[in-house]
Amino acid sequence: MPIQYMDMVNEVLASLNEVPLTQTTFPDALGPQLEAKNAVTASVEDILNQERNWPFCLQTQSQTLTPGVQTYALPAGYRIIDWRSFYLYTPDLVTNGNFTADISGWTNQSSGTGTATWAAGSARLNGGTSGIGAIEQQLATVNGILYRVFVRLQSGSVNLTIGTTSGAGDLYSGALTFTNIGGGQFFEVQFTAPGAAAFIRLSNSNNSNSDVDSVSVFDQAPPVALRYMEYDQWRYEFRQNEMRMTPTSYSRPTFVFANNADQFGVSTIPDKPYIVQYDYWVGANAPTLYNDVLVIPDRYRNVIHDGAMYNMYMFRDNQEQAAVKDRAFKSGVERMRSDLINKNRNMLARAMPTRYKGWAV
Repeated sequence: MPIQYMDMVNEVLASLNEVPLTQTTFPDALGPQLEAKNAVTASVEDILNQERNWPFCLQTQSQTLTPGVQTYALPAGYRIIDWRSFYLYTPDLVTNGNFTADISGWTNQSSGTGTATWAAGSARLNGGTSGIGAIEQQLATVNGILYRVFVRLQSGSVNLTIGTTSGAGDLYSGALTFTNIGGGQFFEVQFTAPGAAAFIRLSNSNNSNSDVDSVSVFDQAPPVALRYMEYDQWRYEFRQNEMRMTPTSYSRPTFVFANNADQFGVSTIPDKPYIVQYDYWVGANAPTLYNDVLVIPDRYRNVIHDGAMYNMYMFRDNQEQAAVKDRAFKSGVERMRSDLINKNRNMLARAMPTRYKGWAV
């Protein structure tokens, strides 16, 4: 379970037979209680400073690219960027396809006694006694591109139509029937866009609820890994050409590079609002509130405790006990390092850049 700041402080105080803190006394702690708070904070910081890539500090960032824009800010507070983790994929064409809080972004096309409402993260369609419950959305498409449509139902059945005009089914028309009782069920269909727009519509004419959990539409291009390129290589080999590009020359990026302004760049210049996803490591803010959760996993709470006790014994000028706890703390950190970092589970075969010479395996 997550470690709360006050719990860890009170464990240290208990080891020294000191009075524990409460929610009320925690903010204004003095004397040994204040020192215990500082000792726990220092122990956590010491652990985090031992390695910059602890897995519990790993986060994932998504960045939507803007057509014609090449560089983007890296996240605030990052320590290390995993340049091997950059992936690029095309965006979902559907607005509010997860129905997180409502059915906004969709046009209610219900008729008669039919209804289309939001129900706990789903779009609920019901035809009533003599109607149709329906929602529809216009999508921006590209002529000749094959698109994949994913629909997840939680209950009931719906008619899915995709057409070049509102309500039409000239691109696809079919019934999706839910059979996986007790769980959601995915459906996939495809269509080729004949122009710049397509309309996707889901409807139910039955007098029962059909819950649509999610709708997504992607083009057929699979996610691709962006290959890392040194900034100097981009400057000497690519920058001149890309600075002179016109919008008609923009295309799907294949490289990522880091510049000197805490930004990443993509090459070539993007022609669409692709999404780039990547991993990075962060530091942790010092805990301040009694219920702040320490970033270090619970199974290593003894390491935090040993580090905090070292600090407390140093505060009390007990060199002998401080040395014992220092050894225990360092041994615990080595165990964390062995458990969490020093494991080469896979061998990676990746193309790596050679300076100014393009790519080599």
